[in-house]
This record gives sequence, C-alpha cells and structure tokens, in this order.
Amino acid sequence: MEKQYITLEDWEALERLNYLIYDTPVLKLLPVLLNELKSLVSHSHSLTHFVRYEDGRMESFQYESPDIPKEHLRLYVEKFITMDYINWYARESSNCVFRESDVVPDSLRLNSSFMSGWMKPQGLYHGVGMIITRNDVKYAGVYLYRGEEEADFSDRDLEILGVLQGRLCRKFFQAFPNGLVDENLDALSGNVVRIDGRLTNREREILAYINAGVLRNDLSDRLCITENTLNKHFANIYKKLNIGTYEQLIQMLKAK
Repeated sequence: MEKQYITLEDWEALERLNYLIYDTPVLKLLPVLLNELKSLVSHSHSLTHFVRYEDGRMESFQYESPDIPKEHLRLYVEKFITMDYINWYARESSNCVFRESDVVPDSLRLNSSFMSGWMKPQGLYHGVGMIITRNDVKYAGVYLYRGEEEADFSDRDLEILGVLQGRLCRKFFQAFPNGLVDENLDALSGNVVRIDGRLTNREREILAYINAGVLRNDLSDRLCITENTLNKHFANIYKKLNIGTYEQLIQMLKAK
C-alpha cells in the first residue's frame, strides 16, 4: 500500500481550498489559489502561465507572478525560456506534478546557465511544477520555488499538489472542454508578461518574414505596403506582445 503523507489537518485545509476552487471564476483562479496555498505548501516565489492551441501548436503565454518582478519575468520570456531545463519535461511528460530535482540531475541543474542567470539572481533554487491538463489538453502551468537555504519540496508537498491538480483540471475542463481560448483573458495584475497576443494574418506574415531573415528596411517592399502602414502594423504587434522596440521583438522571436 502506498504511503500517505497528508494529515487530517492537511485534508481540512484542502477542503477549504476546494470551496475556493469551486467559487472562483476559472480565469481568475490561479492568483487567488496561490495566495491561499502558501500556508499549506510553503514557497517564497511562484509563477503561472496559460496554455493555448493554435494551428496545431501549443503555446504558453501570459506569465504571471505575485512576487517575481515584471522585468525578471520579461527576461525569462525574452532570453531564458529556451534555457529552462524543465520546459521539455513540462511540455512532453504525462507526470503532472513533479519536483525539479527529480527530473534534472543536480549536476546539470545547478551548473546550468538558467540556474546562474535567472534562478539564483532571484534567490530561487528548489522548484516544483504542477501542470493543469485533461484529456491530453494542457491549460496552465503552476510553479513554486524555494531558496537555497530552505529544504527541497517534500513528498507530502507533492501529494498535496496532486490532490489540487486533479480538482483544478476538472474546473478548467468544465469551462474549456476543447482547450483554452484567450480572447477574454485580461492582465489580472500589473505583474503579467504576455509573450503572444492574438495577431492578425498580416502581422503573422510580418513575423514570418523576419524569422526568414528579411531585413527591417526591406519589409515594406516585400509586403507591397507603404512604410507608414508597416509602422502601424509594428505598433499593433508591439502592443499585443507587450514590448516596445524592434530589438525586443527580435529577442522574443529568438526565444520562441
């Protein structure tokens, strides 16, 4: 028989969280849940993102954290997202709750550019992930972190997150049985970074040309539009992607 780590007191706290999950609108649920979860599974920092599907591709977007500064979130999506040693596992694995140290050996994790460049500058060291998914459709990711001076996440913590994960999956599936759509997703706080907006076909065409190596000065000729029209397209792209310059756009495309 598998060992149970959750205590009676834990179950009582989980039932209170269950009422919160039931009563909170699904797209506002994750920040509210993280605030209440801290007393049950201690952590110093947390990070969430949503997942959507478009043209057969799975895209993570709207990264949010109550305690990681927005500029550090932006650094993640513009530079470090491709270095994150846990991304491949979160995207491909069927294991929905995992301790990062169980997935990536410390010999790799602690010596990685991601650890030295993004984790440690924020005091992050231990991590645990929870993927909200149902019927092979992913809806969101939730990540909790602790500092180096703290203990790694325990088996009890994983068991508690496993119970919550099942309840969250049912909630998201009931609201979005065919996957998440983001037309009604708003920035729920000032600390949200969106790495993808709902782009028009023309805006996607512009990004495709840039990805193909077409220079900025040649785009208007290639698209058969005026420079003024091109500038308007770029203004819309920047607004939807929550960036301000062409250089930031290039960095984001490289990251994705």
